[in-house]
Amino acid sequence: RAVRERLTERQRLVFQSVTMDDVPIDVLAERLGTSRGAIYKMLHDARANLRRALTEAGHGEDLS
Repeated sequence: RAVRERLTERQRLVFQSVTMDDVPIDVLAERLGTSRGAIYKMLHDARANLRRALTEAGHGEDLS
């Protein structure tokens, strides 16, 4: 639910492609017409959003 509700459409696409579909970052960057750095940043932001959502829901520790 956190993936659906807390990530932007672009973050969901990047997160799912890299973590679940095993698309290499270079390939994904080329497909989306962006840079590796932009993909890494979107992935970082997506993971941070998911971590925050899970912490707020009582799962895990607040590391901030």
